[in-house]
Amino acid sequence: SEDELRYNVVQSALDLTRQAASLRITNATSSPAGLIIDMRGQTQTGTASNDTSSVGVYLNDLFLSSAQISGSVLNLQDLERVEVLKGAQGTLYGRNVTAGVVKFVTKKPTQDFELSVTGGLGSFDRRFATGVVNVPLGETAAFRVVGSVDNRSGFTKDFGTGREADNQKKWNVRGALSWTPNDRFSALIEGGYG
Repeated sequence: SEDELRYNVVQSALDLTRQAASLRITNATSSPAGLIIDMRGQTQTGTASNDTSSVGVYLNDLFLSSAQISGSVLNLQDLERVEVLKGAQGTLYGRNVTAGVVKFVTKKPTQDFELSVTGGLGSFDRRFATGVVNVPLGETAAFRVVGSVDNRSGFTKDFGTGREADNQKKWNVRGALSWTPNDRFSALIEGGYG
């Protein structure tokens, strides 16, 4: 849940390893996602962006391929919950995942005005900030947008070029527009970029 994620300081997908038994997420430069996800002892060994993983990763019921995972999931802001489903999930999710599914569910727009900004500083000149705004649009519609930036200097220097290595410059924005004109119909449009 959102409260458990905050209480356990889950700030990235890598932090989920501490929370779910038999789930291991590690960084890997050989993976197109920049992550290796292992569940119940099954690990994806292919490195092509279209390889099917034994662990399915979903964002709001949308399957993320290996190439999409890095930008979509590494920053876990404004989540309602994270679901870790162990075992084969092909029946529920329509993908041939044999180990399980990690599903990230974002918060949806509500009829309450909300505004929050958080930020901080860290080692290696790290600067990060996240902003959330939820705006009701009349009585039947609402809009929610989340944005974040996370920049850090490198740990090492390339002596051949003189440039920093291992630096990080990440940003993303995600928005959702909901419309519920009556009890029998509702529409939700979501999108993100990073």
